Amino acid sequence: MINRVCSKENRFVKLVRQLSQRKYRDKTGLFILEGIRNLEDVLRSDFELQSVLINSGFQDKPEAKELLAQVHKSVPILEVEDCLFQGLALTENPQGVILVIRQKKYSLEDILDTEPQVVVIADGIQDPGNLGTIIRTSSAAGASGVLVTKGSVDIYNPKVVRASMGGIFFLPVLPVESDEILIALLKQKKYKIAVADLEGQIMYYEAALKRPIALTIGNENNGPSMLFKDNADLLLKIPMLGKVESLNAGVAAGILVYDIVRQNNLKPLA
Repeated sequence: MINRVCSKENRFVKLVRQLSQRKYRDKTGLFILEGIRNLEDVLRSDFELQSVLINSGFQDKPEAKELLAQVHKSVPILEVEDCLFQGLALTENPQGVILVIRQKKYSLEDILDTEPQVVVIADGIQDPGNLGTIIRTSSAAGASGVLVTKGSVDIYNPKVVRASMGGIFFLPVLPVESDEILIALLKQKKYKIAVADLEGQIMYYEAALKRPIALTIGNENNGPSMLFKDNADLLLKIPMLGKVESLNAGVAAGILVYDIVRQNNLKPLA
């Protein structure tokens, strides 16, 4: 059953408005997203929908009724007055559906123990588009997970989730509380720590990027932290043959993670 909402004081409307801020995402363990494609991805994943808000025209879209029929009957679906919906929308041209989703919790040890034992560490990545691209690329490459250090953008920032193009729903992404504990655990589990660095000692295509391996992509302006550089088994360099000095962090991650795929002859999961 779909209920109509006309008041900005409605508790679901107020919640969506609050969840645009990180402090409320952290407090509630929820996040928001919008769009038909994202609804499809959530329904295919094991993420838990909490509520669905739609505008008055959403049900007229060909795919909308079928998707809404797949939403569990315990999940509230609310048709929000158009002017109210517009104020909640995250994009300039909303597709008429906003999702409230429960965040997923993962264990660091479980991620490190998961095949193919290829993890990507986002070290101080602050641009939502870059982090979303790293998650998307890592998911496409079949990585075990993405680990995000403190100082990075919130993994459930709507721009991050949108830029991941569904990747966040199918790949464990975990904020790391302590870089020191992470590095100690990587060493304990015999991971090779490979760090992308402009002053790297070896071209990435000359390095042995064998599993288990942790690929570290550093901050857009300052590069990887000294802690990761000091503990690196490999400092990797991507050649700059033109006049630009560096690559976008998401692009660098893509080049390196797919060379790991190549060197380890990784195949799609059956």
